[in-house]
Amino acid sequence: MGERTAGMKKTSLKCGARRRKHAFYAMSFVAAATMLTIAANVGFALLDAAHGLCIDVSKEKYSVLTDETNSILTELNRDVYLYYTGKDNGDDMRVTQLLKSYAAASSHVIYRFVDTSSHLGFTQLYDPQQTGIEQGSVIVSDSDGYSGEMPTHYEVLQKEDLYLSSAPYYDERGRLVSDYEYFRAEQKISSAISCIMTEQNLRAVFLCGHEEAAPSEELLGDLSGLFYNTLISDLADRQLNSMSDTLIVISPKSDLSEDTYEKIKAFFRQGGKGIFFIDSVVSQTNDKAFARIDELLLEFGLLAQRNVIVGEDPAHTYMSRTNLVPSLSQDSPVTQPIIDSGLTTVLSYAGAITVSYVDDVETSVLLETDASSYAKPAEQALDTCSKQAGDMTGPFVIGVLAKKGNAQVALFGSASPVGTQAGYGIPGNRRLLLNTLSHINGRQKSDIIPMRTVCSAYDDAYKLNIPSDFEKFFYIGLTAAAIPLFVLVIGMSKWCRRRHM
Repeated sequence: MGERTAGMKKTSLKCGARRRKHAFYAMSFVAAATMLTIAANVGFALLDAAHGLCIDVSKEKYSVLTDETNSILTELNRDVYLYYTGKDNGDDMRVTQLLKSYAAASSHVIYRFVDTSSHLGFTQLYDPQQTGIEQGSVIVSDSDGYSGEMPTHYEVLQKEDLYLSSAPYYDERGRLVSDYEYFRAEQKISSAISCIMTEQNLRAVFLCGHEEAAPSEELLGDLSGLFYNTLISDLADRQLNSMSDTLIVISPKSDLSEDTYEKIKAFFRQGGKGIFFIDSVVSQTNDKAFARIDELLLEFGLLAQRNVIVGEDPAHTYMSRTNLVPSLSQDSPVTQPIIDSGLTTVLSYAGAITVSYVDDVETSVLLETDASSYAKPAEQALDTCSKQAGDMTGPFVIGVLAKKGNAQVALFGSASPVGTQAGYGIPGNRRLLLNTLSHINGRQKSDIIPMRTVCSAYDDAYKLNIPSDFEKFFYIGLTAAAIPLFVLVIGMSKWCRRRHM
């Protein structure tokens, strides 16, 4: 009996030792897993803070830089400083994470968060007029203002510059269809970097005095947002600067005066740049009505014909046979981004453009109609769109870019892309003007960066900022299935081992 009791005690001691051993292993496993999790989170947080190494799983990829921005950053040859002003580095995670991505992408980009409450004199360097720099703003500078260096070139992006809200749109039942807010910080920041690096204060000069169409407020706002100064002038009391100015002419209804003609002619011969939107239907007079304008364009081998193109193929028209949807050149940096974005340009009542060979002039076609189109003389009343005897047959060039030395001229056979609010409101038309202006001034890359949708009161996916379907199901599976299954497998293996002991 004593021997049996002693054996039971020995067995009991062994079982107790095993339980304590397994308990120790289990506690060690839990402690190690906890420590590894904490260490991983701390490590990623430090890497994120130091190098902006974060993973953006949002649907719109707010902090992921586009190829255009990366191309701009690879060309940097000196330092650029990005400052975010606020009280907390997490004030606006979209903006701060984006700025960290800039710093991670280039050693020439230095990002710093500035607490304006503790650095009261910092904003004075970038606000000489004392108009105020609000919290949540981004400052792009060519010098280290944090250390007190006086900046030479800088741009201040207020919070309203980083976001854009669209007007609400309701359907016939009064339901909200669209009320989006857009995140355009990358477009603004990259444009500011490009502007500072080129050290050019570019200006768009809209010609007036010949009954030209005035630029819309939206157009002027777009140019201001891309750091172009704007001016509307008849050139009577000023000269154009070939180094900084781009002349834009929208649908003149009368010819240039002799003085204006001579100024523009000298401007182009000095290497100036111009964009002409010519409406041949605005005049019912003879070919001599725009003789001086024609002379300017003929220097580049271009001539706007006096006709109206009619489309016959519904695939190349929009709602009307005189609203043309042209083919875009895949070889031009002006039109290729429009194609890549899936946008469409629409030109109304467009006239054909004659492209002639001229020594030392390089031309590239931007827009062309399809072969089924035909043209009617503009001086005749457009009573019928039907094709008649004597009508010219397509295809027709309706958008072209010409370069002669340093001078560049773009000519379009219609003013509708910019002459009316409805025309400029077509995204493809807007991109056409901005891409053309940016290309001839060497700022193409930064101006074609798209905006990202932030939220909509009607679209819950954007409202809640849900990732893509793949990412959504991946994280649901990870948290709801993979981790519980892993814990279950570990528990079952421990239970089986203990049962067979």
